[in-house]
Amino acid sequence: MIKSMDSHVLLSPSKRISLPSGDVLRGVKTTDAGFIGFGEAYFSYIHYQEVKAWKLHKRYTANYTCPLGQIKIVILKSLASGQPDFADAQEFILSEESSNYQRLTIPPGVWYGFKGLAQPSSLIFSLLSGEHSPDEQESFDFQQSAYNWE
Repeated sequence: MIKSMDSHVLLSPSKRISLPSGDVLRGVKTTDAGFIGFGEAYFSYIHYQEVKAWKLHKRYTANYTCPLGQIKIVILKSLASGQPDFADAQEFILSEESSNYQRLTIPPGVWYGFKGLAQPSSLIFSLLSGEHSPDEQESFDFQQSAYNWE
């Protein structure tokens, strides 16, 4: 079942295929809801209890899965000023566990951030609809925000 959030954020189950030699964890298919094209795919680590936040893509849709470990992703709406609105934060847990092996699709114009929940690190798979460009995204220092990551 695909869950749609207020800002068109989608949480979709991802397929995990159990094999005796090691499981296969699907990332995304071109026919999946939320897939609107390919620009760049990358993996990034986030260490236990570390936070990477806040980011907003102006033009790109991002798809995230966590094939190793566990992460918390927090989604924020934008205020009229363009700054993140911390009042209605939505939290999602993604992990390699069967119950949480899901793909989160984040459309342009949505602030988000990550926190590592597994020791020593977690791995994030990111699929963007365009190629990374510093002028395509905005950032906001998480240490300057009132959001409580606990």
